[in-house]
Order: sequence, then C-alpha cells, then structure tokens
Amino acid sequence: MSSEFQDKSVLIVGGSGPIGLAIGRYFASFGAVINLVDESESSVNKAVDIIVSEGGSCIGQCCHMTNEAEVVAVIKQLVNTSGSPFLAVNCPNFVRLSHFTETTVEQWDSVIENNLKVTFLATKTVLPHILGTGGSIVNITGVPGVTGVAYSSAFAAASAGIIQLTKSLAIELQDRGVRINAVALSGADEEMLAHIGFPAGAAARHLEKIVSPLGVPSPDEVAALVAYLGGAKARCITGTVVALDGGLSA
Repeated sequence: MSSEFQDKSVLIVGGSGPIGLAIGRYFASFGAVINLVDESESSVNKAVDIIVSEGGSCIGQCCHMTNEAEVVAVIKQLVNTSGSPFLAVNCPNFVRLSHFTETTVEQWDSVIENNLKVTFLATKTVLPHILGTGGSIVNITGVPGVTGVAYSSAFAAASAGIIQLTKSLAIELQDRGVRINAVALSGADEEMLAHIGFPAGAAARHLEKIVSPLGVPSPDEVAALVAYLGGAKARCITGTVVALDGGLSA
C-alpha cells in the first residue's frame, strides 16, 4: 500500500472533522496529495497545517457545502491544482437526535441537506473527473441508515439515502471505471451522546441500539478501512456498505 497512493490526489469533503482529518493524515503518510473541502476556514487551515507539519502534501478550500455553485467552484479549483482524484471521500457528519414528534421541518431539512445533499453535490461534481480512471468514491454515513435507531429519524433517512445513492451509482458505473462504496459508522458512546444531546425523556433501553460493548471505531480505524476500499485489493468491491459499528446492525 505504501506506493499505491504515492502522488495520487485524494479529495475529502468534510475533511476538517475528526474522521476527515484522520483519513487525510493516513493517506498523506503514504505520499498522497490531500485536498480538503469544508465549511469552516479556521478548521480547514488547522487541518492543513497538521498534515503539512507531519510532512504531508495538503491544500484546502472552504465553501458552503450545500451550495452547488460553490461546491463546483472549489472542486474545480482543486482538480486544476492537484489533478483528477484517485479517491473521493464524502464524510459529512451532521447528527441531531430528537423525538420524531418534536422534529421541526427546519430541523429535518437541515439534517437531510447537510448529509444527503452534501454527498449528492460532491459526488455529482467530482464524478466527471473520475470516470474511466479506475478511481473510486467512498461515502461515510451512519448506522441508522442500516438499522432502526430511536430518535434519529432525520439522520436515519439521510443515511439510508446515502446508502441507496451509493448502491444505485455502483450499478450505473460498473462499466465506467469507477467504484463506489459506503461505510456506516456507529459513531456513539455515552460521552458522544452527551455531546450530541440525547433528547429529554428518552428511554434508556434505546441506548442498547446506539452504544456497542465494542465501543466506537476510532478515526484511524475508519481511515484504514477507507484506504482498503479505495485501493487495488478492493477492485471487485463496489456497491457495498461496510458497517463499522461494533455489531449494532448484526
């Protein structure tokens, strides 16, 4: 693997968050050229500085990731600078938990847009640059898209949408030189749930469907899986959803 990604361009949308940054650092350690896209200029700059300080090659761009014109512009600029991506990774991570009856239309739209729409726009924009290259796309999503999880109706709908987008495109692109897969993460333990905000009055028994005894996959574990899915040893894997969830969806 050490030479497989040497000088290859890797695009990471949502690249300044913990998972996106871990993926960037992982590929940079193998000599890839990292291209980060995210919304916060300070977060992007910090992520770029971290990767560069470790000896990696990295550039970043900011945009509103639900705005098609801005997404097209920044990805075009990155492609012009670094070349067509060998791998594109979409890792939006906009999670909101709430009782379904208390979910407003605005909250629903926000979760759908910041997960499913972001993945749609980034995939649609980068795809013409990957067609016929043998490259691939990996979509990071949540385990609620695979199995029912209480209080996550909007995120579950967005995650399931990302999964079906992945599967449908995999079939459509089988003979066009592009593979596309998804990784579904559990992404929660008691500490993380406290940060996200478990809804008031939520039933304790539902924690069993959210927290695995095996814990939460680390960003480095996610990065290693993405590297496998994006590499040559996974050449026959497309349209697959890998649940990195400690058995929650078993």
